[in-house]
Amino acid sequence: MDYKILSLDGGGSWALIQVKALIDLYNSETTGHTVLRDFDMVAANSGGSIVLGGLVANMKLGDLLAFFKDPKRRESIFVKKWPHPSFIPTPRYRTDAKLGGLKEAFPRCCNLPMQDAVKDIPGKTSGKPVHLLIIGFDYDRNRARFFRSAPAQGANLGSGDPAQVPLVEAIHASSTAPVLYFDQPAVLPHDSGKRYWDGGVTGCNNPVLAAVTEAMVMQGRSKSVIALSIGTGTVCLAPPPPDPPDSNRALYSTLYAQGVLADVRKLASAIVDDPPDSASFIAHVMAGAVPPALPPLVDSRIVRMNPMVSPMGKPGNYTFPAENGSPTKEEQDTFTKLVGLDMDAIKDDEVEAIETFTNLWLKNKARNQAIRMKPTLERDGVGHELYLDAKEAWRKLGGELPGPPSSISSMVADESVG
Repeated sequence: MDYKILSLDGGGSWALIQVKALIDLYNSETTGHTVLRDFDMVAANSGGSIVLGGLVANMKLGDLLAFFKDPKRRESIFVKKWPHPSFIPTPRYRTDAKLGGLKEAFPRCCNLPMQDAVKDIPGKTSGKPVHLLIIGFDYDRNRARFFRSAPAQGANLGSGDPAQVPLVEAIHASSTAPVLYFDQPAVLPHDSGKRYWDGGVTGCNNPVLAAVTEAMVMQGRSKSVIALSIGTGTVCLAPPPPDPPDSNRALYSTLYAQGVLADVRKLASAIVDDPPDSASFIAHVMAGAVPPALPPLVDSRIVRMNPMVSPMGKPGNYTFPAENGSPTKEEQDTFTKLVGLDMDAIKDDEVEAIETFTNLWLKNKARNQAIRMKPTLERDGVGHELYLDAKEAWRKLGGELPGPPSSISSMVADESVG
């Protein structure tokens, strides 16, 4: 049987998208351990590692979604730094306070080392506890740090030692986005006071490539690898025509002013974003061809699920994503809001906009990020432009998922008939 990976991108409070997707794949009453037992490895970065914390804490998926929608919970992680001048790029949040918020949210993860936190949760096919992999950046050594729950070693591949820190500290390390966001590196009390930045700094905001590599080290080529990679949304606008129509101007990319301050902002936000998303495609190439017996919809061993804040349609006929084809002013305003929204969306109206757009994506009303894409936003040979195609591909590739179908899945299926 295939070695199954769940990969969770970073993305701050946008990680509620991942919880919504898991609810659609399972249901809101499914517990975290049920999800974990359906995989052999779960890899996560930043906001995705917070989702992983909820799974290890065995929260019901519905309760985990409520966690992300609770303003007090969000503000316990994104604790504002005062004073904060808005006219220069400086950190907005307190790193030291974030650790306290994480401990309060996941008390089960506070004292147990990573390997002990999952020792009683068997992986799907490995015969071992589910393997956890969380990405961080060692601030003082300028190196990636893989916080893992078990050794990763193989012939002529060396050995990767398991982390000796509590899971909550690994989450803290992985979720400390620098420069514009948190004011100092995360200091881990159980790791000799070492300091860490967000794993996105390593280029692993989408950790699927790190996960596939880790699996191949642990399993060798004796076992094939499949991965479900769930993102946290990405903004990708259409290339502008010579004279874009005023009514749809928000659908097209624009040239931004260049300068030192603008470049600092751009660099700081780019390291915690997904594009250019090379990770999914490289992982696709590494994982090899899919079995020929599977239907054409299954075109890769990597299934990517990630909503794109992008126009629908094709060049010359782009339009706003909409519930019923013709976009309302509210839908256009939501799209425009999301284009300018940062990863630290903590206001209620911002989180509501993310959830509203996610619901469109789950109904095939907004684009899904294919594994390889053209500049015109169309799929380029591999992956899926629509969420329901990606969902069906994962069902064919990874087997039927436990639990009854969710209400939104049933609703979408009914709408698709005929």
